[in-house]
Amino acid sequence: MNRRLFLSAVSTGMISLAGCISTLSERKVQLEKIILVNTLDSAKNISVLVRNDSEIVYWAEHELAGGICTSAVVEPTWETSPADLSVAVRLADRDSWEQRSPGRGSGECTVLQIEILHPQDGGDIYFVNRDCATSPSSPC
Repeated sequence: MNRRLFLSAVSTGMISLAGCISTLSERKVQLEKIILVNTLDSAKNISVLVRNDSEIVYWAEHELAGGICTSAVVEPTWETSPADLSVAVRLADRDSWEQRSPGRGSGECTVLQIEILHPQDGGDIYFVNRDCATSPSSPC
């Protein structure tokens, strides 16, 4: 292999790797809290599971009353510094989990709002990433 071909291959690999490294760091999120919202008339039980990489850092079931809009706040038991987090939720009457990685908002930290919606509003569970600075104090 000649020197030019080698340098070309190495520099192409380094450029590709640089993109991967920045993508990995962009996945880290500072998750300030999780807000659960029930928009159904009936009460719902929802399990919430938070993982940091593969380690479970939070797992609990929450009961949300029925009504126009009821909510509960999950305060962090996890480290709130930026981390590679994933959040999974499951309604008590379902077998499958819905999982998302919280996205980074435009600010330093994120509030993840998880809404249980009427079927006519497009589905069962909806994830909304909110910026900590602009997140409403009450989602309803």
